[in-house]
Amino acid sequence: MTRPGSDRIHRAPPSALFLVRTSFIPSFQELFGISPMRYLKVRRLNAVRQRLKASDPENCTITFLASEFGFYSPSHFTRDYKTMFGELPSETLRKKK
Repeated sequence: MTRPGSDRIHRAPPSALFLVRTSFIPSFQELFGISPMRYLKVRRLNAVRQRLKASDPENCTITFLASEFGFYSPSHFTRDYKTMFGELPSETLRKKK
C-alpha cells in the first residue's frame, strides 16, 4: 500500500535537485553564515553536550550517546567536540552541574 503523493518524490526531475543545490544552499549560507550540513552538525553536537551534562557518569557511554545523534566515528566525534567546546566529551560528562 502506498501513501497518496508518495510517488511524486521518485518522479522529481534531476533539474529540481540542481535548483536546491544552486539556490537553497547559498541562501542558507547567506542567512546563517554556515552551510546547512555544518548547521546540522553544530545542532547535533550541542544536543550531545546537553545530554552529557544531564547524564550520570556511571551510567553513560559516550560512544553510545554520540551514535544516537549520528556520530559513528568516535575519533571524528571527539575531534569535532573538542574543537567546538574546548574540552573532551569525557570532561563534560565528569563535570558537576
